[in-house]
Amino acid sequence: TGIKWSNPDIKDWEKLKKYMEPADIMIVEEQFENLQKIIRDYFMKNKTYPSRDYVEQKLKIIKNTDYSILDLYNLFLEFKQEQVNKGEIKSSTLVKIKYQGGYLKKLNEKSPIDINKLNDEFVIYYRKFLVENDICDNTARGLIITLKNFLEYLQFYHPDIVNNYLINWKAHFSKVKKTKSDEEFLSIDELNFLRNKRLIDKKWKHTLDMFILQCETGLRYSDVISLEKNHINLVIIDGVDTGRRQLIKESIKTGAEMIIDLTPTVQQILEENDYNMKIYNLVARFIHKEHHRYDPANLLKLYNLDIKNMLKEYSKEMRTFGAKVVEKKKIDNKTVFKNRERWEMISSHTGRRTYIQTLTDAGI
Repeated sequence: TGIKWSNPDIKDWEKLKKYMEPADIMIVEEQFENLQKIIRDYFMKNKTYPSRDYVEQKLKIIKNTDYSILDLYNLFLEFKQEQVNKGEIKSSTLVKIKYQGGYLKKLNEKSPIDINKLNDEFVIYYRKFLVENDICDNTARGLIITLKNFLEYLQFYHPDIVNNYLINWKAHFSKVKKTKSDEEFLSIDELNFLRNKRLIDKKWKHTLDMFILQCETGLRYSDVISLEKNHINLVIIDGVDTGRRQLIKESIKTGAEMIIDLTPTVQQILEENDYNMKIYNLVARFIHKEHHRYDPANLLKLYNLDIKNMLKEYSKEMRTFGAKVVEKKKIDNKTVFKNRERWEMISSHTGRRTYIQTLTDAGI
């Protein structure tokens, strides 16, 4: 700011303001007021100026008192929201940041996070917390990367608030590469089997509704539960309703527009659920009411659990669901193999793979 250490003067600071963002100006001026007060109070008492170490220690106490990890993360969120508004980043990035914020809040409630100790040790502790909350390896790694972006933001825009912790950032976590489960998709016979089960099996009705809808649209879970009636459009040719319906919606993850022709089965599923696929959220409360890990944030985890249990039950009739397969994971340069039954390898993502394979087989 150009402010002199022993005798603060705002003259140079006034010249620099025009080059800064309003939010940054407010933060600097707040710290400037703190700095003036500390020096003034010390001088009134001791008739001399304080040492730099004394003032820095006082400022550290103030920032520890005034800021929490959630306050700082909200600043980060507002900064990213501005970037979305300006078209500099995709809205899907903001979704990831909000997702991250939920887990930081949860961790902070468990044990308050010291903003002056956001170092490698904290990152390892945070990753352990994510795994304990049923976050898979790759998702945890992605959250760590988002956390690093947050820390870099603090380092660049708010160096007065946090320590220079990124200098020694050495945290590294292996990425688990593509596995067999990523490549699984249902055959036409298996999909028809599930369609028939949907009409007669009340126990798994809502799980089947969700999974079949994914298999016939390729939607991610986040897009399924955010579906609304106004996303469904009539297909009209020459002023005549063809009876066909199209889904036109922006992807939650990527922000890209999706246009998908709906099959009669999907249309029926949507109509039966009044175009509200969040109904599974309510059903999960009853299916898993004794499940100690139940949490609204973990509904995708529970949905995948239901898919596996359902297909395990169905493997007595549709034997391909119980076929023996080998799971292959590559962690860095090490390949790990594990024997599985096929129903163990099927998840919500299998619905997307099935849709893609169906289109490929049809030459689309």
